[in-house]
Amino acid sequence: ATANYNAAGLIETRENVIISTRTPVIQRLAVDETRGDSRVVGRQRINWHDPLAQSILLDQSAFVTSVDLYFTSKDAAIPVDVSIRKMSNGFPTQEIIPFSEVVLNPSAVSTSAATTFTFDSPVYLKQNQEMCFVVYSNSNEYNVFISRMGETDLATGQTIAGQPYAGSLFMSQNASTWTAEQTDDLKFNLKKCHY
Repeated sequence: ATANYNAAGLIETRENVIISTRTPVIQRLAVDETRGDSRVVGRQRINWHDPLAQSILLDQSAFVTSVDLYFTSKDAAIPVDVSIRKMSNGFPTQEIIPFSEVVLNPSAVSTSAATTFTFDSPVYLKQNQEMCFVVYSNSNEYNVFISRMGETDLATGQTIAGQPYAGSLFMSQNASTWTAEQTDDLKFNLKKCHY
């Protein structure tokens, strides 16, 4: 015997959603187009950066406004970039959270005090969702302060015996493959809105 068999169902999928805080501005612009014969051939963005990433995990949701980093040296001409990124399986990704990328010229970077990277708009970070901020430049002249378990704190002279929070420092040669440094943490202050 033969019979027709039909089945129907519904598969529910849930995608990751990034919450952005900026209100869109809708504008109409008149556009004039002119064409010429000139061409630019072979233009591409080359990133030779060798970034550092510091993972963070907030115990409550927050709108983050800026991050302070502490540099020991800087380049004379090339800027430095900081961005907040998602993490996947405990490692940084290349997915940048909207409005969290800040580029500073060397003149705005201090080697004697904190350097503040202020975001264009407050960045919403969810509670208990692992994120990271990434520091990179096309120069090897930028160096930042870190703490390492078992070494001496430069400010207090005491031995560093514990980590202040559960984050980890990550290093990469290509901004894609990351290595975790379990005993190291970047020196930083993360600032949030009070509401």
